[in-house]
Amino acid sequence: MAFSPVRNLVATVAEASPAQFDDWRKSWRTAVDAGSTEPLLTFVARERGVAEDVFTQRLAAALGWPYLELAKLTVENEVRNKISTKIAFQFSIMPVALNNGVLQIAVSDPFDAAMMTAVRFDAKMPVSFALSPRGEIEKALKKYYGVGAETLDEMGEGEPMELEIANDKEITEGDQEASVIKFVNQIIWEAFKDRATDIHFEPQEDELRIRNRIDGILHLIPLPPQLKRFQ
Repeated sequence: MAFSPVRNLVATVAEASPAQFDDWRKSWRTAVDAGSTEPLLTFVARERGVAEDVFTQRLAAALGWPYLELAKLTVENEVRNKISTKIAFQFSIMPVALNNGVLQIAVSDPFDAAMMTAVRFDAKMPVSFALSPRGEIEKALKKYYGVGAETLDEMGEGEPMELEIANDKEITEGDQEASVIKFVNQIIWEAFKDRATDIHFEPQEDELRIRNRIDGILHLIPLPPQLKRFQ
């Protein structure tokens, strides 16, 4: 979709003029250049003073797309496994259902052409798209894939924890150590976002359990099933 139709559509959904959208886009770009990772549509909704879910529902209606409340849905493992962890986390998308051979994907940005191309290639089957707020998608990713799932997938490529020589280049244990540090940092970051006061790492006989204390109560953190490969 060309920029002008997108500009006009988003401005209409936000109940603003195209000129106002241009101003928001410039402010958003300045924030991104300063290090912000907030998506443009989330930025527009916030600047307009509209809740993200309300804005997303309006956008879905304007596009004629389904709007999904992910918290009310249950995603089967078969459906989740249709999309790789890497693609799911890279683009913040969530496979939600398989209907008559068509995989339904929840996304927050319907204008991301690169995302749509990557999803279709990764799924290797027909796909359809629906809209959900980005925050809800991120919660679903954590629930169904587990915290740090993309890092563990990177660690699991090839034979884990072995040294190899390829093209006269040594792959050392330092590469694995860097991935472990990244995984632990993700655990800490999730705890910080949840305002946890402490993190409990609880090794069990056949699994690792991690719980965060939030408002005095310990909450179990969903971990990727592939974590068992490293125990």
